[in-house]
Amino acid sequence: MSRHPAALLIASALVGCTALALAACGGSAPSPADDSAATPSGAAVTPTVVARLLPTSTPTVDPKADPWFAVADPDLRDVPVPIGAKRVAFAPATADLDAAAEYSIDDFDADKLVDWYKDHMTAFGWGLDSEEDGSYVFLHTTEKSARFADKGLKRTATLLLSGSTDEADWTLLVEAPKGAAVSATESNAPSEAPAADTAAPDEGTPGATETAAP
Repeated sequence: MSRHPAALLIASALVGCTALALAACGGSAPSPADDSAATPSGAAVTPTVVARLLPTSTPTVDPKADPWFAVADPDLRDVPVPIGAKRVAFAPATADLDAAAEYSIDDFDADKLVDWYKDHMTAFGWGLDSEEDGSYVFLHTTEKSARFADKGLKRTATLLLSGSTDEADWTLLVEAPKGAAVSATESNAPSEAPAADTAAPDEGTPGATETAAP
């Protein structure tokens, strides 16, 4: 029995549509543009350069140019000394006596020295308590005395003009703080300090590296 011509035409059309649908489903998506097209061929790429910072240099002070610059004695780190001063003698604190240090400085001026200590002791944690006949007593603002802490007394640092030797212009007597290790010896007379122990410069050579706050 032969098929109707119209039926053959419809069947052919259905086969053609199915083929087109399968081609559309199985076809690959358009490929994206090549990345190389975004960058011109042969263009040079500039590398990122990170600058290397040099360390900050440590400032130095010339004792001859600024002899009154404040530094700390390495054995009495909480009291200031002019960098141009020379430590003549030193004796550490004992269970009964204060530490004692004698200093001298070129072109010594007593009034200038006293004013200098009044200005700089504050930066090291001290306040002027009393002054009388060339003796100036400073009290520490927070620390108590090693010898008199049981009485509630704070540490003292006493500035005395004209030391016990011909070379000294002034002496500092400094109480040890509560809890500090001190020698059990009873004698605390200042002795000549070795060159390596000088707190302030000897003959213009700095002997301490710590500086006071301006």
